[in-house]
Amino acid sequence: YKTKISLIRKHNKNCKLFLCPVLPTRSLTINRKVFAFNRYIYDDLVQSDLKVVVVEGFQSFLDYQSNTLSSNTASTKQGDILHLNKKGTSILVVCIKRAIFGAKTKGRSHVGHRTYSNAL
Repeated sequence: YKTKISLIRKHNKNCKLFLCPVLPTRSLTINRKVFAFNRYIYDDLVQSDLKVVVVEGFQSFLDYQSNTLSSNTASTKQGDILHLNKKGTSILVVCIKRAIFGAKTKGRSHVGHRTYSNAL
């Protein structure tokens, strides 16, 4: 992903880049990989100075008892362990809008009030 970010920045140094974590699924096996991947990305971003806005709020999709995608936000289609329902999509839109408009009003990349590389 760093290569892609570098290529984008090469063409437009001032663009805002947003990173969305991978959402949980309804499968514990897949979620182990999802959580490991997200942790890797977060840890890597902390060590770099890529000035990427991380979209926050993805914990809203997790059912903490089962450690899977919440039934309140998951698709009800038979066998679908991945997709969101309308409520889930609405929550995702709000998370992305907050990140975009928060970055616009602050004028720089943030996690809270700090750049992501300085957050921990």
